[in-house]
Amino acid sequence: METIKKGSFTIEADQGQAVIMIKSRVFGLLDQAISFRALCEELRTKGHKFIAVDLSEAESINQEGIGALLVQLKKTKEVGGKLVLCSCSVGVHKKITETKLQEVFSCFDSQEEALASFTTEGTPS
Repeated sequence: METIKKGSFTIEADQGQAVIMIKSRVFGLLDQAISFRALCEELRTKGHKFIAVDLSEAESINQEGIGALLVQLKKTKEVGGKLVLCSCSVGVHKKITETKLQEVFSCFDSQEEALASFTTEGTPS
């Protein structure tokens, strides 16, 4: 498993799967959203098309963060992959529920559950 730190993100990637851990109180500051988009693109280019976003350390998420997640969900699906959320903090979970995005995103209680969801859909490549 490869672990990389980039700005407010820590990434663990292995065998077509990646976990992006958001390491800031608010997810969605403009420069952070731009960096998130670039990071997801880089991961997909390297063959990691099954991505879990760990939001346990983000106390809240704003519209930029939600927009970045939605765009990357679409782009990941376009390459036959999957992007899921996991370990959402109370504040993030509240925002996801308020905006009814739980109907769009698969949300899991832990990284382990999120990663297990990838193998139930076939072996990640």
